[in-house]
Amino acid sequence: MNAVFEGRKAAFLGGDRRQIWIVEEAVKAGFEVSAIGCPPEIEEFTGKPQESSIDDAVRGADAIFLPIPVHSSRRDGSLYSDNEPFPLFLTDECLNLAKKGAVVLVGHSPADLKDSIRRLGFHLEEFEEDDERAILNGIPTAEGVVAITIQNTEECFPTMKCMVIGFGRISVTLARDLRRLGAEVWVAARRPEVRARALQMGFHPLSMEEYMDDIGEMDVIYQTATAVLMDREALSRVRPDALVVEMASPPGGSDFEAAKELGTRLVWARAQAGTAPKAAAGWQWNLNARLLKEHWGL
Repeated sequence: MNAVFEGRKAAFLGGDRRQIWIVEEAVKAGFEVSAIGCPPEIEEFTGKPQESSIDDAVRGADAIFLPIPVHSSRRDGSLYSDNEPFPLFLTDECLNLAKKGAVVLVGHSPADLKDSIRRLGFHLEEFEEDDERAILNGIPTAEGVVAITIQNTEECFPTMKCMVIGFGRISVTLARDLRRLGAEVWVAARRPEVRARALQMGFHPLSMEEYMDDIGEMDVIYQTATAVLMDREALSRVRPDALVVEMASPPGGSDFEAAKELGTRLVWARAQAGTAPKAAAGWQWNLNARLLKEHWGL
């Protein structure tokens, strides 16, 4: 890509190792980059240290790149970062330091952040629901979840019964990979046509009225839906030796407090696309660059 964004400034806030290659592409495309909470390797491409405050990173920015997921696991409203110097909070006052009408790019924006961005007159680009990106991100996400399963179980896949709750773009890939590894796979889905597709693909389909009846038979349950389907009642039916893998973005679809009280083995597999950061970064940058060019008419 030529320097199509020459003369514009991009602020990168937090994130994981995907930011290394996204920043590299942003610099190649002509952006002046400021950052905070990103991997130190980005400084090879920006040619300068990261900022000492989030205000300095955002000041004068034409585009603000937020991390995936956007918030940390602390649930205090801070931004997700593998390399944060301190908790990063994107306040209204901070946002107002960007250029008027700046573009904020985020996978999924929580309601309060979305309201702030729009109320302050900035342009919001959410790309979590982009089909191409979601399908591609499903590849490393499924790989990462398989690795988590191996690390947290004492069986091999051909001896395991696995349940995938939800059958969206990422969970389709996960269910397929589990089956290819030899696991017997059940799929719980709301819509009858989705359950029909699951059956056609060789899985055992379950409705949302049926899935809890089979939870107690499962070795691993993968929760991918955005609703809280692994609630206290569902978790109480999980075998003590079984594993629950929560895959939904914050706030997730499992009752984490109930899991602690019940002694359920629950792993929150967040940001698994980051397990293949270079590939995921390439897909994300291509989408982000397209959105920016369309918005700015470039």
